[in-house]
Amino acid sequence: MAIDLNAVATAAIADIQTAINNLNAVRRQNGADVAGILVKIEALEQKQADLRTLALQSVENSPENQAAVKVVNAAATSLKSEAANITTVANALITAQQVIGDAADLFSALGKFSQTRRQERR
Repeated sequence: MAIDLNAVATAAIADIQTAINNLNAVRRQNGADVAGILVKIEALEQKQADLRTLALQSVENSPENQAAVKVVNAAATSLKSEAANITTVANALITAQQVIGDAADLFSALGKFSQTRRQERR
């Protein structure tokens, strides 16, 4: 039977929080060693942070998360490919625009030439 590290860490985090809450209650009592209690609270908070890191790592390393990362990476690769295609199409459109502009200039010049020739024939 596999042990779910995330579940174990989550339970331990909750237990540590209970201990921190109890120490805070003791700290408020008359004659409490406040400095000593604060040292213990800080040590427990560090353990709690370590357990949160462990819980996060167990989620990150899970097969489900690894599969999700692969799907996201594949989608990112696909998007990069599509972006390259869009760039190619955009470049083709720019070239086509230049060709159309050149053709318009040619028609304009031909129109002026034709008009000049008609005037010369009259």
